[in-house]
Amino acid sequence: MIYLLFSILSSVAVAVLIKLNEQKNLNRLGIMFGNYVVATALSLVFLIWRGPVPVSANLLGISAFTGLVFFGAFVAYMKSVRNLGLTIPVTITRISVVIPVLGSIFLFSEYPNRFQLLGLILALVTIILFSSSSHLNRPGKPITWGSLWLSLTLFLLIGLGDFSLKIFENLFPGNQLPVYMALVFWFSGILTFLTLKFQGIKLARPVLIAGMILGVPNFLSAFFILKALQSLPGTIAFPINN
Repeated sequence: MIYLLFSILSSVAVAVLIKLNEQKNLNRLGIMFGNYVVATALSLVFLIWRGPVPVSANLLGISAFTGLVFFGAFVAYMKSVRNLGLTIPVTITRISVVIPVLGSIFLFSEYPNRFQLLGLILALVTIILFSSSSHLNRPGKPITWGSLWLSLTLFLLIGLGDFSLKIFENLFPGNQLPVYMALVFWFSGILTFLTLKFQGIKLARPVLIAGMILGVPNFLSAFFILKALQSLPGTIAFPINN
């Protein structure tokens, strides 16, 4: 349970830093690139400390999939904020917790008991209430078929990103955690770098520094939720963490 608490605290730190960066109107892609650089570096330090681990084709595959989903979710989130305002994307990212929860139940048979089920329901209700009230006074933009598809894409990518962590925890040994994290952040960073190059965006020093600072709690958030999943079912860990 202590790992889940640390994951929550790290996630709060990430949210606070993102909000501060938004107020400064810093380039989002540049911040994410700096974030992935530091997160990858910390993962490599963790890997060196724990000792070398062989990389199988399966581990490489799940890492590439997770990195691709994380990157896609970030791009979808940016487009959603630009096209729909803040209310809908924020709500979608929180409600997408149903994907890892249902996946944990139906694929890994992690059925909650009565008390856990009550906690799960209360957590989901809390997520919905916070999402609907936190941006109540910020009207969004008109809904179109295109925005609906974008919302669905964001919902699926965010949920799949979380569930991929659960898949790794269930199917791979714990000693491969440092390699998995390093590969996930590396794949996401490469995709972000290529996007920056394609769009011709040059990284300003304040943007890169802000991203590197963000990378520390982002690394810790991923590390602690993965550790929490080793002792808690996904039906409990994901809703409470969200």
